[in-house]
Amino acid sequence: VIVGYCPIGSSRDVSWVNVKCPPLLEDELLVSIGRKYNKSSAQVALRFNAQRGVVVIPKSFSPERIKHNFQIFDFSLTEEEMKAIEALNKNIRFVELLMWSDHPEYPFHDEY
Repeated sequence: VIVGYCPIGSSRDVSWVNVKCPPLLEDELLVSIGRKYNKSSAQVALRFNAQRGVVVIPKSFSPERIKHNFQIFDFSLTEEEMKAIEALNKNIRFVELLMWSDHPEYPFHDEY
């Protein structure tokens, strides 16, 4: 099973994230789809991955956001929306974990 670690890409912690990546939750496509379903861009991103069979593990310390992250099962994205979101691929790696880059088993030296 594929697991989406950091599936909403909201962290901006420079110690492990590539902060040159544009903030996913501000993407106009996700925002506009969210408006259509009365959902947030985070909920759309989570629904996209869950709908394609990826296990999503969003992290939050806020009880309100944790509840919010579970509210993705009362709507479905259309095939066109799924394809449009899939086309957002920018061929970048969001999580880099540079503090471990000198480890012999560091996985991110390989091309993706």
